[in-house]
Amino acid sequence: MNFGGHLLSGWLVAHSFHINKVSERRIIMIMGTLPDIDGIFTFVPGLGYLHRTFGHNVWVLLLAPVVATFLFVSPPRRQSIYPLLFLSLAIHYLLDIFVTGWWPFMPLYPFSAYAFYMDRYIPQYIMEYYIQLGLLLILLIPAVVIAVRHHRTPLEIISVGFDGFIQDFVTLPWTHHCSYCGRRAFYRCSECGRVICGVHCRFATRFRPVCSPQCHAPLRAEK
Repeated sequence: MNFGGHLLSGWLVAHSFHINKVSERRIIMIMGTLPDIDGIFTFVPGLGYLHRTFGHNVWVLLLAPVVATFLFVSPPRRQSIYPLLFLSLAIHYLLDIFVTGWWPFMPLYPFSAYAFYMDRYIPQYIMEYYIQLGLLLILLIPAVVIAVRHHRTPLEIISVGFDGFIQDFVTLPWTHHCSYCGRRAFYRCSECGRVICGVHCRFATRFRPVCSPQCHAPLRAEK
């Protein structure tokens, strides 16, 4: 499974258990992608064999959620968040085994060279085209439902402001026109909520568009 798929699976784990705090959802998402830290070696000539090694084993599964819980989760929330960190990480391994199982999975690395290959049981083309595409579809359907219902996407891992900005930029032109000139709207003023086009938009800060040349507040449009 690619990085985006793992990120999405972690995000869905957080929403499946109604985690409303964005910082906690981020930790769960990061945990879902953590093993791929060893994937950087696929871009280094001669070191590709290190992928699926020190990031993909039972030691990471046992230790990483514990460390992350104590470092990044407030004490009252640790009992609730730890199982989700463990689950997000475990799902990463399962997705890798069933989606890209022609890569070795070495659960006891570095203490054992034993490697499990799923392609000995399921042909590579089945995993690569059928299972991977099917799982991506299964992940995308609830993700779209959550995005529509809660107005958020996995991009909130970067920032809530960036997430909202991208959502507006992608969706507004299809249904809204600029409040000032009637052109297709791509932005929503963070001050008054009016939808605006590129001509009537300026940025107060990063990902915070406002009416140009000047916002005259009050109107607060609903999303």
